[in-house]
Amino acid sequence: IGGQCWFSENVRYLPEVSPSNEGSETVAYAYVYGYEGSEVDMAKNTLNYHQYGVLYNFPAVQQWDLCPNEWHVPTDEEWTAMTSSLGSQDFAGIMMKSSFGDTWAGLNLSGFSGFPGGYRYSNGAFNDAGYIGGWWSSSPFVSSAWFRGLDYGDENVYRSYLNQRYGFSVRCVRDAE
Repeated sequence: IGGQCWFSENVRYLPEVSPSNEGSETVAYAYVYGYEGSEVDMAKNTLNYHQYGVLYNFPAVQQWDLCPNEWHVPTDEEWTAMTSSLGSQDFAGIMMKSSFGDTWAGLNLSGFSGFPGGYRYSNGAFNDAGYIGGWWSSSPFVSSAWFRGLDYGDENVYRSYLNQRYGFSVRCVRDAE
């Protein structure tokens, strides 16, 4: 997409899993949407793990090697380059969304294959699976971090920053050659 090679699925790296009520702005955490235990094998056996991958707080993006060799979590600038290559963040979302259910009407013309995996709110609640998808960038912003989001009711791609305790999905992009 725009000269970049992106994963077409969310990262599923799960060295440990925590219930949604555990979180931090400094310690790495991983979550599986709707799973409230701490057993990795059980979390990996859920439909949400297979369908949406893993949600990470921002310290996990910074501290864990979430992407394989020669790949990395994209910067805010790499996300912008990708959405710009699709015309604009104002309507790139429809090209990034896969078709999913009755409300997530995507065309996936880009091959990004975005699914509405929801997110973990900073207070620990899981929210909006089936309606919203969110992906961290690797770029911090003061005590927050930049992310991108897709919403069931919009064609655009949201660019904003949120507290590092939030849990979002992650994609990887191939290192420049």
